[in-house]
Amino acid sequence: MKNHVRHAALLAAVIACIVCLPALNNQFVDWDDAQQIYQNSHLTAINAEFFKWAFLEQYWLLWMPLTWFSFAIDYQLWGMNPFGFHLTSLLLHGLNTFCVALLTVQVIKISFRRKDIPLSHKSLVFCALVGGLLFALHPLKAEPVAWATDRKGLLNAAFAIPSLIAYLRFAGRQAEHPTSLTERLADRSYLAALLLFLLSLLCKPMSVTLPVVMILLDRFPLKRFTQQKSRQGLFLEKIPFFVASGIVSLITIYLKPISDISFSEITFWSRLYVACRSLIEYLRLMVLPNDLMALYDHPGNSVALFSWQYIWPILLVVLITAGCIYRARADKSWLTIWLCYVTLLLPVLGFSQNGGQAMADRFMYLPGIGLSILIAAGCTRLYQRQKAFGPGRAALVVSIIAVLVAYAVVTQGLIKSWHDTDSLWTHAITVRPHQAGRAYYQRGLYRLVQGDYSQAAADASRSLEILSGIGYTRIAKVYSLRAEAYEKMGMLDEAASDMAKVNSLPSPWKAQRWQ
Repeated sequence: MKNHVRHAALLAAVIACIVCLPALNNQFVDWDDAQQIYQNSHLTAINAEFFKWAFLEQYWLLWMPLTWFSFAIDYQLWGMNPFGFHLTSLLLHGLNTFCVALLTVQVIKISFRRKDIPLSHKSLVFCALVGGLLFALHPLKAEPVAWATDRKGLLNAAFAIPSLIAYLRFAGRQAEHPTSLTERLADRSYLAALLLFLLSLLCKPMSVTLPVVMILLDRFPLKRFTQQKSRQGLFLEKIPFFVASGIVSLITIYLKPISDISFSEITFWSRLYVACRSLIEYLRLMVLPNDLMALYDHPGNSVALFSWQYIWPILLVVLITAGCIYRARADKSWLTIWLCYVTLLLPVLGFSQNGGQAMADRFMYLPGIGLSILIAAGCTRLYQRQKAFGPGRAALVVSIIAVLVAYAVVTQGLIKSWHDTDSLWTHAITVRPHQAGRAYYQRGLYRLVQGDYSQAAADASRSLEILSGIGYTRIAKVYSLRAEAYEKMGMLDEAASDMAKVNSLPSPWKAQRWQ
């Protein structure tokens, strides 16, 4: 039975790789790829100096030594050929799909067992396929697969997901047969979970809240809080995880002030609004993934406090939380999934804002797993209730296939939009033209380098219109871009006017470069 489930997980991984194959045709894009990969001279040799740089030196405001190591290995194998870098990302996504399929089966087996719901062998295979493919083919996964720079997110997940699998194996045994704290800390599955968690943090700090997720899983489906012996030491066994999270968080906080946006620019209340709106918008995009793009401009302080536009996301988050708490009396799975979702998204909800984005597709790579598991659980339950060859089961399977095919088509289209810099920003401008201020700037910058000065100036002008409309303060670079384009076209008066505007801006933002 285990082999059949693994075969189903492997099939899901293969399908994921096939759907995402267009990524191998993509070039590097002029959005962090230059600084982190093809202009990063540190990657050209793997030696003592490289490891000193990767682990001990600050670079590009990031601390991700294992990600740098993976880039360096790619360079040794492929040089700076983007094919090799994209191939590694593709294989990592396939590996993550395999692990998510196994994690889905593991969580659903524990959950159904606690509810005394039997699971057939076919149901487990079905569950692995649905969970793995819902995760892998969803259009929100296109960005981390297609963008070479987001290797860090894929690598982080490649260790974080197996860490959860190992932890569930350990905690599942403890729920059935609790042991002393000393024995727990020496358990192989526990040590594997801890090691994998540490490795995930060395790739990207996105998983710093994973120990909280483990505690949530202890409550349900593991139900370790209900047994006195199992409850003893429950938090003590998490101390090594929290210590690791704390250290990495301190390193991240140390690096971020250079690029952090102050509360004078974006108030706490604006951050709260954006965080709640993002929580809701990510859920909507999970169900209806339309108009996805690489950059979602942060609204800044443009939304009036106590306006309906401001209040409704906060109100909806409160209502969902209250509904899950009420539902927990009969079924704790909804509350667990919701809290895991919020917990995993917490590091990127913008309370510590260090970029101009309100949200990003790549941020849902880990948090979206719980929602995929929840949907897979519901589909598995429906699958079991239908007769083996009845119309109900056939309708369910056909419906799931239709959704997955639709997701795959959209995902392929999004991956192709990452083919090069111009196609990336043109796609963003096409799908959300009134919210693409930074996309216009990035495309204008690219066109300036390509010598298309009139289009660069036009893109800069449109960027200024959008960003000024939301009160965005860090727009000196846009004026500088347009001034340079005007100068190249011989429009010296217009260029001088824009440079005067740059010089009139507060000095901290004259040299600001968006990340």
